Amino acid sequence: MKKFLLLVFICFQPVQVWGKTYYVSTSGDDSNSGTSEKAPWRSLFKLNRTPFAPGDSIRLKRGDRWVGALAAPIIPATNGAPGRPITWGAYGSGPRPVLTFASYRNRLSDWHDEGNNIWSTGGFQFAGEEMFPNPNSSQNAPGWYHHCTGRAICGPVGRTAAPGQHPSAPAVFKFQVADHGTSSASLQLYTASSVSLRFVQGKYYLLTFRAKCTAPFTIPAVSVKSHRDGADPTGGMMVQALTVGEKWSKCSVILRADRHVAAGGVNLLLGGEGGIPNGATCCIDSLSLREIKDDDFFGMYYCSNLIFGGGSGATTTGVLVQSGRIARQGEWFQSPVDRKIRLYSTANPAQYYGEDVAIVHGAPRSGFWLSNKQYHVFEDIHFFALPSGWNGLDFSHVVIQNCAASYTGGVPGVDPRDYHWSGGSFRVRGGGAVGASGNICDWIVRNNDFRQSYDANITWENGAWHGWGNNKKADGIEVYGNVFGLAHYNLEFGWNGAGSSMSNVHIYHNTLYDAGYEWSAGQRPDEPVQKEDAHIKCWNSPATGKNIRIENNIMDGARSQLLYFSDWRQWSSVLTMQNNIYYGACGTFAFISGVSYPTLGAFQDHFHQDSSSRYTDPLFRSKTRGDFRLADGSPAVSLGAYAGTSRWGGM
Repeated sequence: MKKFLLLVFICFQPVQVWGKTYYVSTSGDDSNSGTSEKAPWRSLFKLNRTPFAPGDSIRLKRGDRWVGALAAPIIPATNGAPGRPITWGAYGSGPRPVLTFASYRNRLSDWHDEGNNIWSTGGFQFAGEEMFPNPNSSQNAPGWYHHCTGRAICGPVGRTAAPGQHPSAPAVFKFQVADHGTSSASLQLYTASSVSLRFVQGKYYLLTFRAKCTAPFTIPAVSVKSHRDGADPTGGMMVQALTVGEKWSKCSVILRADRHVAAGGVNLLLGGEGGIPNGATCCIDSLSLREIKDDDFFGMYYCSNLIFGGGSGATTTGVLVQSGRIARQGEWFQSPVDRKIRLYSTANPAQYYGEDVAIVHGAPRSGFWLSNKQYHVFEDIHFFALPSGWNGLDFSHVVIQNCAASYTGGVPGVDPRDYHWSGGSFRVRGGGAVGASGNICDWIVRNNDFRQSYDANITWENGAWHGWGNNKKADGIEVYGNVFGLAHYNLEFGWNGAGSSMSNVHIYHNTLYDAGYEWSAGQRPDEPVQKEDAHIKCWNSPATGKNIRIENNIMDGARSQLLYFSDWRQWSSVLTMQNNIYYGACGTFAFISGVSYPTLGAFQDHFHQDSSSRYTDPLFRSKTRGDFRLADGSPAVSLGAYAGTSRWGGM
């Protein structure tokens, strides 16, 4: 009987399923188990290839910094579950782990004196020999195959040494096409399976070739694959220039490997509607694939920013001059031709800036990119010197807490896959600490410290003009307990698109300071004279909405205005503002629907909002030292009541 009772007791004990904890350190190895502090993984690429389960926790080592070949966007591949989120955080002691896309050029030898106080760094330097066999068709096509299938009809295809066909001796690959077939794969030029191209995780590569065609076209795609499993080792990290004209022109592709591949191949896809035109003849010659020497090569994308003195605390930033006519200390630009950074400096930049120069890559995705995912927690991570810190699209049940972000954004508004960067000219720049769009449900952002963002410290936007489409819903957004400062907009939101809606948004207990004094003040190509910066910026929002609350916040100091609403008619019936404290010099208190309201009183009288709010010194312990705790006697201590209304308890 006792045995029976014991058996019943064991069977009916509640079972809790705990996920695994994985550890990542820059001193680790991706071949480790990753499940103990003594055997951590090393790379962020490893995280993108791992299908984590609900309840799993991924911990980055405190004090570590992922740079160079280790730097990569983290793109979670799986979902958590109710009560079992996937958690991304930290372990150990010391400062938060740092995710960054900065390349450091701190040695005197990193910079080349071009004269007239112009210094350059970067560009193409190669490691090792040519990776392609027979790059100039000097032999009868060993190592290269051609392919004509999928209803494609070709005339003579292959190597030809006919006089006048090639730009340099001795031959070219020639495609004479009657019908280009049904897909890009119908016509191909590719390395043979006997050719083993080796790609190293984190390394950058330059692929070039020359081409001409009797009818101009753009090559549909360049494909890189592993012979073993067919995986694409670039993970989509590729920029390209593949336009082919009637005269010989150079095609170029920069790619980055997100995994080790011992044996891989390259394939030029030339068929289909976008490929070689019917009736045309295309020639290809001088193929080359080289490994770029620098692990932290910053020439793939147009860079976002230059940061000086970040390690010493006396941080300044460069000033991007698109025209290239740099003439003042700290002005810089980047050439789409040789990919070099050129900086005006009266002395070697490494010397002038105390051996502390960081060049911020302009990658389209960095930090974290969360798309179509549920139940994730992000905590105790520092996003530093990134085009953007954290971005999400179409997600639900997500928490971002106890994180830091600094010197984010500034990425030029060019096509991220365009090798030529739109000629190096652009009308906008963007990026910031945290951003979201699409369908958003139950998102909490709490207890973070975000500062020095090009655009917004936090933003959520939607609109068909961004390609995010109509009928999008944002429901259940809570932003509280944060310190946001030194951004063009400390907090920005707007929700457009037919059939879209925004509801149950609660912004409370935040400290917002010094809007408009961000690192990039005066550098916005779309706003050369700063005028739209604000603590809270609300764009037009013809979408339906309800229950949007801004209360119990402190907003201290701004360059132009504290509040900015593009069209108050779209917010008046859905927005409640109360128990906020405003303070600090600014151009005007609020700018709403094109009209300036110079004081809190004028705003209150006209819009009947914020009646319980005050304009008074919040009495921080020391704003100049970044201590935003409230001193004794602060009016913020007793103004209003606790405003927490979390619907789902943060997981």
